[in-house]
Amino acid sequence: MNWSVEASRNAVTADVDLLLPLLDDADADVRTSACYTLATASGEARRIAAALRARLVIEPAPRVRASLVLAVAELGREHAVAGTAVWARASGLIPPDPRMSERRPPRSDAEQCATGRSV
Repeated sequence: MNWSVEASRNAVTADVDLLLPLLDDADADVRTSACYTLATASGEARRIAAALRARLVIEPAPRVRASLVLAVAELGREHAVAGTAVWARASGLIPPDPRMSERRPPRSDAEQCATGRSV
């Protein structure tokens, strides 16, 4: 990994306590940005994923909900957060067998992030 990318990811991890409250900001754009930023953290993946999942339960904005799902999936893939794919399937975010459909299911990006497999 490039040293500057690694430094950025480490900085996100160092500031996780400042970033997590942004998931509850009144502005949906701020919440979306917080999701994408937190997904890049180099550490504390389980803690961050738990906060993202908790926010997903109460998040009303569809674009923020999508960002939350993708951030959880990215953390799960990047840091091998146990149970990410199981959570996504149990939540109905990943279809049981996406190959059964002739067209690519809209949630397949989340599955690819969560499992690392191309669908």
